[in-house]
Amino acid sequence: MFPKVTFRQTNAFAMQYGAVMGVWGLVANACFVGSFSVPGLSMLFLLLTVSSPVLAVFLTRRFRGHVAPQGSFMFHQAFLHTLLMGVYAAIWVALGVYVYLAYFDHGFIFDAYLNSLTDPALQAEMERLGMTEQIAMMTGGGTPTDFVKALQAIPPANYAAMTLYMSLLLAPLISLFVAMACRRSGYDRTVPPQGNN
Repeated sequence: MFPKVTFRQTNAFAMQYGAVMGVWGLVANACFVGSFSVPGLSMLFLLLTVSSPVLAVFLTRRFRGHVAPQGSFMFHQAFLHTLLMGVYAAIWVALGVYVYLAYFDHGFIFDAYLNSLTDPALQAEMERLGMTEQIAMMTGGGTPTDFVKALQAIPPANYAAMTLYMSLLLAPLISLFVAMACRRSGYDRTVPPQGNN
Protein backbone atom coordinates (compact mmCIF):
# COMPACT_ATOMS: atom_id res chain seq x y z
CA MET A 1 0.00 0.00 0.00
CA PHE A 2 1.44 3.37 -1.07
CA PRO A 3 1.35 6.34 1.33
CA LYS A 4 -1.01 9.07 0.22
CA VAL A 5 0.98 12.29 -0.08
CA THR A 6 -0.99 15.32 -1.23
CA PHE A 7 0.39 18.08 -3.41
CA ARG A 8 -0.36 20.57 -0.65
CA GLN A 9 1.74 18.59 1.80
CA THR A 10 4.57 18.20 -0.71
CA ASN A 11 4.48 21.91 -1.52
CA ALA A 12 4.53 22.89 2.17
CA PHE A 13 7.65 20.85 2.84
CA ALA A 14 9.24 22.06 -0.40
CA MET A 15 8.71 25.69 0.63
CA GLN A 16 10.41 25.13 3.99
CA TYR A 17 13.29 23.09 2.63
CA GLY A 18 13.60 25.38 -0.40
CA ALA A 19 14.30 28.24 2.02
CA VAL A 20 17.08 26.14 3.58
CA MET A 21 18.57 25.44 0.16
CA GLY A 22 18.17 29.11 -0.77
CA VAL A 23 20.17 30.17 2.29
CA TRP A 24 22.78 27.55 1.32
CA GLY A 25 23.00 29.12 -2.15
CA LEU A 26 23.21 32.64 -0.71
CA VAL A 27 26.07 31.61 1.57
CA ALA A 28 27.83 30.09 -1.46
CA ASN A 29 27.37 33.35 -3.38
CA ALA A 30 28.67 35.33 -0.40
CA CYS A 31 31.79 33.12 -0.42
CA PHE A 32 32.20 33.83 -4.14
CA VAL A 33 32.06 37.58 -3.55
CA GLY A 34 34.33 37.30 -0.52
CA SER A 35 36.89 35.30 -2.52
CA PHE A 36 37.92 38.50 -4.30
CA SER A 37 39.23 39.76 -0.95
CA VAL A 38 40.01 36.43 0.74
CA PRO A 39 41.14 33.90 -1.93
CA GLY A 40 40.62 30.94 0.43
CA LEU A 41 36.85 31.45 0.25
CA SER A 42 36.84 30.29 -3.38
CA MET A 43 37.37 26.71 -2.17
CA LEU A 44 34.46 27.05 0.25
CA PHE A 45 32.32 28.44 -2.59
CA LEU A 46 33.19 25.43 -4.73
CA LEU A 47 32.50 23.02 -1.87
CA LEU A 48 29.10 24.55 -1.09
CA THR A 49 28.10 24.57 -4.77
CA VAL A 50 29.13 20.98 -5.43
CA SER A 51 27.52 19.68 -2.22
CA SER A 52 24.13 21.30 -2.84
CA PRO A 53 22.73 18.12 -4.53
CA VAL A 54 23.81 16.19 -1.42
CA LEU A 55 21.83 18.66 0.70
CA ALA A 56 18.85 18.12 -1.65
CA VAL A 57 19.08 14.34 -1.05
CA PHE A 58 19.24 14.88 2.72
CA LEU A 59 16.21 17.21 2.73
CA THR A 60 14.17 14.94 0.44
CA ARG A 61 14.92 12.00 2.72
CA ARG A 62 13.72 14.08 5.66
CA PHE A 63 10.52 14.73 3.71
CA ARG A 64 10.24 10.99 3.08
CA GLY A 65 10.69 10.35 6.80
CA HIS A 66 7.76 12.63 7.59
CA VAL A 67 5.29 11.49 4.96
CA ALA A 68 6.32 7.84 4.50
CA PRO A 69 8.30 6.68 7.52
CA GLN A 70 7.67 3.09 6.48
CA GLY A 71 6.79 1.35 3.26
CA SER A 72 7.17 2.64 -0.25
CA PHE A 73 8.11 6.14 -1.32
CA MET A 74 7.61 6.51 -5.03
CA PHE A 75 10.01 8.09 -7.54
CA HIS A 76 7.44 10.70 -8.61
CA GLN A 77 6.90 11.79 -4.99
CA ALA A 78 10.63 12.40 -4.51
CA PHE A 79 10.94 14.07 -7.91
CA LEU A 80 8.06 16.48 -7.31
CA HIS A 81 9.32 17.45 -3.87
CA THR A 82 12.87 18.04 -5.11
CA LEU A 83 11.70 19.99 -8.14
CA LEU A 84 9.49 22.29 -6.07
CA MET A 85 12.24 22.67 -3.48
CA GLY A 86 14.64 23.71 -6.27
CA VAL A 87 12.17 26.27 -7.60
CA TYR A 88 11.77 27.89 -4.18
CA ALA A 89 15.52 27.84 -3.58
CA ALA A 90 16.11 29.46 -6.99
CA ILE A 91 13.69 32.27 -6.13
CA TRP A 92 15.56 32.98 -2.88
CA VAL A 93 18.95 32.96 -4.59
CA ALA A 94 17.76 35.17 -7.45
CA LEU A 95 16.28 37.63 -4.96
CA GLY A 96 19.58 37.66 -3.05
CA VAL A 97 21.55 38.30 -6.25
CA TYR A 98 19.30 41.21 -7.14
CA VAL A 99 19.42 42.81 -3.69
CA TYR A 100 23.19 42.45 -3.48
CA LEU A 101 23.95 43.84 -6.95
CA ALA A 102 21.36 46.63 -6.73
CA TYR A 103 22.09 47.89 -3.21
CA PHE A 104 25.36 46.54 -1.79
CA ASP A 105 27.91 45.75 -4.51
CA HIS A 106 28.52 49.27 -5.88
CA GLY A 107 30.64 47.81 -8.69
CA PHE A 108 32.94 45.79 -6.40
CA ILE A 109 32.82 42.52 -8.38
CA PHE A 110 33.44 44.12 -11.76
CA ASP A 111 36.18 46.38 -10.36
CA ALA A 112 37.86 43.27 -8.97
CA TYR A 113 37.67 41.63 -12.40
CA LEU A 114 39.08 44.76 -14.05
CA ASN A 115 41.95 44.88 -11.52
CA SER A 116 42.76 41.21 -12.11
CA LEU A 117 42.99 41.87 -15.85
CA THR A 118 45.95 44.20 -15.25
CA ASP A 119 48.00 41.24 -13.97
CA PRO A 120 50.58 40.35 -16.68
CA ALA A 121 50.56 36.66 -15.69
CA LEU A 122 46.79 36.48 -16.16
CA GLN A 123 47.01 38.28 -19.49
CA ALA A 124 49.65 35.82 -20.71
CA GLU A 125 47.53 32.85 -19.56
CA MET A 126 44.43 34.20 -21.30
CA GLU A 127 46.47 34.71 -24.44
CA ARG A 128 47.87 31.18 -24.24
CA LEU A 129 44.40 29.66 -23.81
CA GLY A 130 42.99 31.70 -26.69
CA MET A 131 40.49 33.48 -24.45
CA THR A 132 41.55 36.93 -25.67
CA GLU A 133 40.74 35.93 -29.25
CA GLN A 134 37.40 34.41 -28.24
CA ILE A 135 36.42 37.59 -26.37
CA ALA A 136 37.45 39.67 -29.39
CA MET A 137 35.25 37.50 -31.63
CA MET A 138 32.29 37.74 -29.22
CA THR A 139 32.55 41.50 -28.78
CA GLY A 140 33.44 42.48 -32.34
CA GLY A 141 37.10 43.21 -31.66
CA GLY A 142 36.83 44.24 -28.02
CA THR A 143 39.36 43.52 -25.31
CA PRO A 144 38.73 41.58 -22.08
CA THR A 145 38.48 44.96 -20.32
CA ASP A 146 35.76 46.03 -22.76
CA PHE A 147 33.96 42.76 -22.10
CA VAL A 148 33.96 43.27 -18.31
CA LYS A 149 32.74 46.85 -18.76
CA ALA A 150 29.90 45.56 -20.93
CA LEU A 151 28.98 43.08 -18.20
CA GLN A 152 29.03 45.93 -15.67
CA ALA A 153 26.43 47.80 -17.70
CA ILE A 154 23.89 44.96 -17.42
CA PRO A 155 21.18 45.79 -14.83
CA PRO A 156 20.98 43.72 -11.60
CA ALA A 157 17.51 42.43 -12.54
CA ASN A 158 19.03 40.74 -15.60
CA TYR A 159 21.58 38.89 -13.46
CA ALA A 160 18.83 37.83 -11.06
CA ALA A 161 16.73 36.59 -13.98
CA MET A 162 19.74 34.73 -15.41
CA THR A 163 20.35 33.08 -12.03
CA LEU A 164 16.69 32.03 -11.83
CA TYR A 165 16.70 30.77 -15.42
CA MET A 166 19.86 28.66 -14.96
CA SER A 167 18.57 27.21 -11.69
CA LEU A 168 15.22 26.28 -13.23
CA LEU A 169 17.01 24.75 -16.20
CA LEU A 170 19.09 22.49 -13.94
CA ALA A 171 16.35 21.69 -11.39
CA PRO A 172 14.63 18.87 -13.37
CA LEU A 173 17.96 17.14 -14.05
CA ILE A 174 19.07 17.33 -10.41
CA SER A 175 15.60 16.22 -9.32
CA LEU A 176 15.94 13.04 -11.40
CA PHE A 177 19.12 12.01 -9.60
CA VAL A 178 17.79 12.99 -6.16
CA ALA A 179 14.56 11.08 -6.78
CA MET A 180 16.51 7.97 -7.76
CA ALA A 181 18.54 8.26 -4.55
CA CYS A 182 15.48 8.83 -2.33
CA ARG A 183 12.85 6.48 -3.71
CA ARG A 184 12.11 3.45 -1.61
CA SER A 185 10.30 0.34 -2.63
CA GLY A 186 9.03 -2.34 -0.28
CA TYR A 187 6.04 -3.54 1.60
CA ASP A 188 4.19 -1.53 4.19
CA ARG A 189 5.85 -2.48 7.48
CA THR A 190 2.86 -1.22 9.42
CA VAL A 191 0.92 -4.40 8.47
CA PRO A 192 1.80 -7.14 10.94
CA PRO A 193 3.07 -10.39 9.45
CA GLN A 194 0.56 -13.24 9.14
CA GLY A 195 0.99 -16.16 11.52
CA ASN A 196 1.29 -19.77 10.39
CA ASN A 197 -2.01 -21.65 10.85
